[in-house]
Amino acid sequence: MLTNAIDRGKQVDVIYTDFSKAFDRVPHHILLAKLSAYGITGTLHTWLKSYLERRFFFVAVNGFRSPIYEITSGVPQGSHVGPIMFNAFANDIPHCLKFSECFMYADDLKFSRVIESDEDIDLLQSDVDSLVQWCSENGMELNVKKCYHVKFTRKKIMTASIYHVGSDVIQEVSQVRDLGVNFDSQLTFVPHVESIIKKASKMLGFVIRNITGFRRSSTKILLYNSIVRSVLEYCSTIWRPHYATHNLRLERIQKRFLWHLAFANGISKRKRSYDARLAHFKMVSLEKRRRIADSIFLFKILRGKIDCPQLLSNFMFRAPARFPRAPITPLYPPPRRTVLGMNSIVPRLCKLLNSYSDLVDVQFDSFGKFHRIASNNV
Repeated sequence: MLTNAIDRGKQVDVIYTDFSKAFDRVPHHILLAKLSAYGITGTLHTWLKSYLERRFFFVAVNGFRSPIYEITSGVPQGSHVGPIMFNAFANDIPHCLKFSECFMYADDLKFSRVIESDEDIDLLQSDVDSLVQWCSENGMELNVKKCYHVKFTRKKIMTASIYHVGSDVIQEVSQVRDLGVNFDSQLTFVPHVESIIKKASKMLGFVIRNITGFRRSSTKILLYNSIVRSVLEYCSTIWRPHYATHNLRLERIQKRFLWHLAFANGISKRKRSYDARLAHFKMVSLEKRRRIADSIFLFKILRGKIDCPQLLSNFMFRAPARFPRAPITPLYPPPRRTVLGMNSIVPRLCKLLNSYSDLVDVQFDSFGKFHRIASNNV
């Protein structure tokens, strides 16, 4: 939604929310009532009720004990069933937000609307009010200090908008961290790339300082992959850069590690090029790994391994009326007007699969075959 709207020159206002002590505030009686409404009754409902109720706690300090209190709210954190219970408790929130598009992941909630007039602002504010009302009815509370409002657009003149939670104004910011990824208001992801480069550089320094006593290269590579490369590849399908300067800066971190590895093995003069060192240590460039990750993500979306109907609906398959002599590409890249739009997830993944579609059938081939062909051809 965001990239499509920005590509069309629109403005999208997104409200990021934060629940105060979300898992600890869930009232047991409301949760149990909702479970019954979802059809969870009988023995299963009784078991869940016994799991929640009759829990007690006290505080002990230096031999002194507080009075014993009964716990009447909260789902046990760290348990397998706890997140499921919270999802069931918050499952009705999207039904309250009638004028915006809602996205939820556990207690992480955000909702958005394309802003074209003051009426759109009023409708989005109406959904904020509906969420506040839901919190009041369900024993929850919004932490206004951690709620944010972001205007995603590339327009020079933005539509002014202010949103409130009660009498408190929701803070407007130009970028926000969402599930570990920094989203800036123009979706360039430059702040995120800068952030992970800085973090990965620090972690690489830590690794290099502490592997001097290790003899096996495989152990050093394992540490690098676990501590450094994981930082550089987290959610790369979302923020994958399309400017050469950012790709080079990201690659420079792995080049630095391979130089130290080659020097420690006494081959830095014989294996001078980056490609030669990659081949020697059986590693792959970060740019190629990002393309492979894109291919795997697309495979899982198209084969239903990732349940995301909103994203899947954006992929359009070509359906020729007759069989042409020349092979045709399976996916039709949606038209885009800007560089941002052309390099967004859907057009980029369509173009990537089409580049080697004559070698693989994404609908019928096994994951192993698809992964092998994608790895050799991206």
